[in-house]
Parts: sequence; structure tokens; C-alpha cells
Amino acid sequence: MSNHIAGHNAEKRAAVYLQSQGFTIHELNWKTKYCEIDIIAQKDSAMYFVEVKYRRTSNQGYGLDYITQKKLKSKCTLRQRCGCSSTIGVATTS
Repeated sequence: MSNHIAGHNAEKRAAVYLQSQGFTIHELNWKTKYCEIDIIAQKDSAMYFVEVKYRRTSNQGYGLDYITQKKLKSKCTLRQRCGCSSTIGVATTS
């Protein structure tokens, strides 16, 4: 299985998991010329911009290690344009 397909499958599994936790999924793989958001979800009145990082093993590090400052900055810019708060939270699952 290619990395692209494995990543796409991981995004789908993450969306299913979020739905099981009471989130509403608004978008999967939302793209603009400035950035890409894997999942845009909502729970209660809060919007969540979710970055999914899949690793088969931890040999190459963990997904959180691959969220660069550039990617984080693009997420912050997008949230500001949408009028969302600037709070950033990190959650991981295995």
C-alpha cells in the first residue's frame, strides 16, 4: 500500500473516531492555495482543524514530530481568517 493511500485511510479512520466521540465532520481534505486541512470538525460551538499523521512504526519518529512550524503557522492563519480562537491543542492516539 502506498504512503498516500495509507495516509488517506488513516484520515478516514480518524474521522470515524471523531464522529464516535460526538464530533460533526464538515470537511475531509479541505484545500486552498495556502494550506490543507485533513479534517474540519465541530463539537458543540468549537471548530477543530485536525492534522492526521500516520506511521506504521515509530522507527521514523511519531506523527507529532512531523508537524512543522510552517504547517502550524498556516493552521493559525486559517483559524484567524475563520474568526476562530487561537488556542491550539494536541491529541494523539495509537
